Amino acid sequence: MNIIDEGKIREWLAEDPNYREPGISGSVLSLPAAELLVSGGSAQAHFRLQELPDNVAEALEKHTGDLGMNISSLTPFAARCLAQRKYRKNTNWRLYLTLDRLEAAEAAELAKTRYPLILQGRGGQAGGVMALSDEAAEVLAEYEGECLDLMISELSDSALEALSRYQGDLDLNNLTRLSDAAAESLCKHQGDLRIGIWLESCSDAAREALSRKSGTINGEEPEQWAIEQMMKQELSEISDAAAEMISRYQGEQIALNTLTTLSDTAAKALSKVPGGLSLDGLKKLSDAAAESLSKHRGDELILSGLTELSDAAAESFSKHKEYLSLDGLTELSDAAAESLSKHKGDLSLNGLNGISDTAAISLSSYKGQICFQTPNDWVEFQKYRRSQG
Repeated sequence: MNIIDEGKIREWLAEDPNYREPGISGSVLSLPAAELLVSGGSAQAHFRLQELPDNVAEALEKHTGDLGMNISSLTPFAARCLAQRKYRKNTNWRLYLTLDRLEAAEAAELAKTRYPLILQGRGGQAGGVMALSDEAAEVLAEYEGECLDLMISELSDSALEALSRYQGDLDLNNLTRLSDAAAESLCKHQGDLRIGIWLESCSDAAREALSRKSGTINGEEPEQWAIEQMMKQELSEISDAAAEMISRYQGEQIALNTLTTLSDTAAKALSKVPGGLSLDGLKKLSDAAAESLSKHRGDELILSGLTELSDAAAESFSKHKEYLSLDGLTELSDAAAESLSKHKGDLSLNGLNGISDTAAISLSSYKGQICFQTPNDWVEFQKYRRSQG
């Protein structure tokens, strides 16, 4: 048995506190070692143990500084002792517990601490799995600290419904799954909700529910968070309702480059995006969708995935007034060239393999830059490409 005894704690305390490793591992912490630790002044200590006897936990009640425990479980008495450490104003000391399971009796004691409370599951990439009972979640919601940090990858819908009643900031950043029902519960939480780092997926319904949240999410307005979450999902299609939400994004640019299809209604909604809009994944675009997107007034519209453009769509884009990228086009009709020559912003047509003399005449009168060149220089280059076959 690897016991953490007085000698080991004495050696640890003798190290420079600015450089010593806070973690101490062993099967059990002896009572004399615990008493020596608390007599040595404030110290950040994190123990990885197989068991924590109640008398040792009672000694640690006098500990000052950050205290962490990585252990399978706690008795209610041990939880009470760790939670009752004397509170000192103007300190940021934390109680950090890594557990396999937590039941209501222990949770009720931990909820009484005045220090920041961090609970983590053991093992796993996203903070680990802890068996947190629904009853334990109910009592943790009564914790009066400013922030409840639950570094746990999975929580039941009932547990999340209970935690939504917690009055402070709720950190669920390690959560990997979120059902629609759980999202509906969490939208009622009043403080800042931190969520999303490990979230594998989030349905339209869940995002819509969280967008209505009373407080903030990761310090942002909930709807803005929901939109950013949507952009991270690499969606191949979006609903019309989701497109309407995206149109209210306040960031500099919306990039939805994994979309392969876009309804006319969704295109109309996205045309209202105030910043740049990138839809590089679209290969085709209906004339109605092109008409809507031509009204986009952000600083750039990127449609570099389009491989074909109808004359009607080109006529619509002639009314667009900012930077327009159509780099996916390999050919351009004379009518389309005539229309695009009236476009008011800069234009990018890097994919063309040459243009006709008629198209060259039209685009040489373009008022902006084409592919960051003067129209005449670009037209000459296109004539050269055509001559090379």
